[in-house]
Amino acid sequence: MWIIAAIVTVLLLAGASPPGRRLRTGASTLLMRVPRRTFLLSLVLTTGGLRLALLAAFTPPDTVDMREYVEKAKAIAADGHPREQESRPDGTRVYRALGYPLALAGWYAATGWTGTSSARCFNTVLAMLTAWLLVVTGERLRCPAEGRIAALLMAIHLPHAIFSVIPYGETWATLLLLGTLAALHTTSDALSRARPGAGPAAIAGALLGLLLITRPEYLWLPAAIAMTGFLRHRGSGLKLLTPVSAGLLALAIPFLVNHAMRVGYPGVLRISVQGGLILYFGNNPLEVNGHGNGTPATRERLAELSRGDPLRRRATAEALGWMKANPLSVLANVPKKLHHLWLAKPEGFDWHVRAGQSGGLPLGLNRFLGAVGWLQWLLLFAAGLLGLFRFRDRFAPLILLILAQSALFGLLSAVPRFHLPFEPVLALGTGLLVRPVSTTSTRGRRRDR
Repeated sequence: MWIIAAIVTVLLLAGASPPGRRLRTGASTLLMRVPRRTFLLSLVLTTGGLRLALLAAFTPPDTVDMREYVEKAKAIAADGHPREQESRPDGTRVYRALGYPLALAGWYAATGWTGTSSARCFNTVLAMLTAWLLVVTGERLRCPAEGRIAALLMAIHLPHAIFSVIPYGETWATLLLLGTLAALHTTSDALSRARPGAGPAAIAGALLGLLLITRPEYLWLPAAIAMTGFLRHRGSGLKLLTPVSAGLLALAIPFLVNHAMRVGYPGVLRISVQGGLILYFGNNPLEVNGHGNGTPATRERLAELSRGDPLRRRATAEALGWMKANPLSVLANVPKKLHHLWLAKPEGFDWHVRAGQSGGLPLGLNRFLGAVGWLQWLLLFAAGLLGLFRFRDRFAPLILLILAQSALFGLLSAVPRFHLPFEPVLALGTGLLVRPVSTTSTRGRRRDR
């Protein structure tokens, strides 16, 4: 870990030197000379090619999460709802988030091809769309070279690539978060030009709604967006009425779909926000190791508390009671959780790829890819934060989102894959650090960096 951190520091210092700046400027200028269509085609082929190679290299294990997503998507594609798949013998219902299976069901219906292999190809397509959207986002933000650099970084980013060929919802959530941020910026730009902005606001609302029924723990996002939007458009309440109304209406649609598909379920949201599970693992009287899945002792205790109560109310109550009685311990556990969220070895390697087993990645190749992927992530994380901070007059809302994510999982418990949706944001920050171009500050003055 310390060796990798040292390498990251040396590379960043080398890039900050005058020769490093000249090299970066020359490379990014050459990058912008590539015609847009040619660049996008090369980008999509690179993104898809790496992931197809990984897809052919291993078969992921049949985990409970993966099976749940695939089977739920099949049920939605066949019946229009997941109620049969979510029913337990004791009459209770499973509230797992519906966003990713809903999207996967659409893929199943469109292609007529269901199952795990189809889901892996679907995620590969999502990864290619994410790379394309990063280019578009850079153009919308008036930093096209930085967007291209960010897209290339994501194309070869192994932690993202490995999860792109495992049927988990993080790849879908990554695309949705990036799309939401791009649509919000388009809305803000329209307002600054005295245009209504209702269209992009509705797109932002719909994408955000899909994100919230995919990762319900992001329920803090609308409040964060409202705060940053209010600060950027003070004194323009009437002008905001149309786009805000359009955005809120679109935001409600995915929740209405989720509600309708789960007719007869108790509760208001009819969706799990993981509060009982990850809240207890992150705050309990037994052991908090900082890892999202807890320890054998805490898992056993959680099972006892949850028995006969699918909403895990007793587990939540015990966690909250312990937090109230031990506030200093709660604070002392935060660094461990943030380490697992941002700095620990990325997930997707080892058991996810069945390393050293039949049908999995060879052990040596897995170790190599895991080490390279970890180095890539640490570089992306450090450089991304530096780039966003350097241009904080324009990108302060993105920094606030990362801080909010840290605060949330500093209180709950975290695993490395929970940071995946923020990787394109950090890739864009890295692009800003690599090639800082002429930007317009919030005061309207030009600055050449």
